[in-house]
Amino acid sequence: MLITFNQNTSSRDYLCRNNFNINKMKKYILYSALFIMFFCNKISAQYSIDNMKLFESALYLEFKDDNNKAYNGTGFIIRDKMEEGSFLYLVTAKHVLGKFNNSGNFIFKDDILNIYYHGDIYSEKFNGVSINLQNLWKSGNLAINNNSDVAICLIALAKDNKIIYVNNAHAKTIVQEKEVSLTTIQSDLLTKAKEVKIGNDVFVIGYPTSVGFENIPQIDYKKPLVKKGIVSGLNSKMNTIILDCELHNGNSGGPIFSYYPKTRKIKLIGVVIQYVPLAINSVIVNSGYSVGTPIEKIEEIIEIYRKKIITQKTKKI
Repeated sequence: MLITFNQNTSSRDYLCRNNFNINKMKKYILYSALFIMFFCNKISAQYSIDNMKLFESALYLEFKDDNNKAYNGTGFIIRDKMEEGSFLYLVTAKHVLGKFNNSGNFIFKDDILNIYYHGDIYSEKFNGVSINLQNLWKSGNLAINNNSDVAICLIALAKDNKIIYVNNAHAKTIVQEKEVSLTTIQSDLLTKAKEVKIGNDVFVIGYPTSVGFENIPQIDYKKPLVKKGIVSGLNSKMNTIILDCELHNGNSGGPIFSYYPKTRKIKLIGVVIQYVPLAINSVIVNSGYSVGTPIEKIEEIIEIYRKKIITQKTKKI
């Protein structure tokens, strides 16, 4: 009896140890599956950015003074579909275009703005067009938000695969390549400020021409660069988005995209307006944080244009 008991006890011990190992294996498989899912989400985010042609959505904006000195920033085009066609809005930071003087008048850096864009980021080909900001301002096609550092301009109508610039833009071709197409951001990608999630990944695309040295060709300044960070916080008093993403002069006016892991979607959440400075021993440096204006400020202006278009259906833009 004792021998039989000992044998049964040994058998039960073996089964317990076996069950314990099976449970460990199940946990290992579960953790591995979770890790793979998390890793695949990251890969999906990276792939989607390239697949959605978000790099090409960033425009190189340039002014040139009388001495041919260039001033640049970044912008992008929002495509808003209506019955008449798709209206194209140029979006950028207000200070990229100019500033208000002491009399309250907005002074452009120059009347003529040059816009360059790539149809394919992996190609060296690009197109360029110039528009007259002063004329667009006078005709009401250019709007500047007094309470935030953003500007938006109704520049064209896209219909039947053609871009028809508004008459007051006085658009002139600078560079024309047949294979190059204009990449736009659909208005349904716009996200309201209350939907911006702290901690979500962000991707900022722009032309930081202030980095590097002109005589050391490390960067192709005519092609956009992407910066990755996260939403660090929201400043409700200033109605701005704080990014853990070091940006530089030239990035202003660029689009801010955010990745939402639950839906695996990328949304446009804002416009780059400035970096956050840091004082070290009386020396001002870049803190590594930057600031964006929520895209809903742009949507408010687009809504005003929508109402104007609806009431003027019979009038050509």
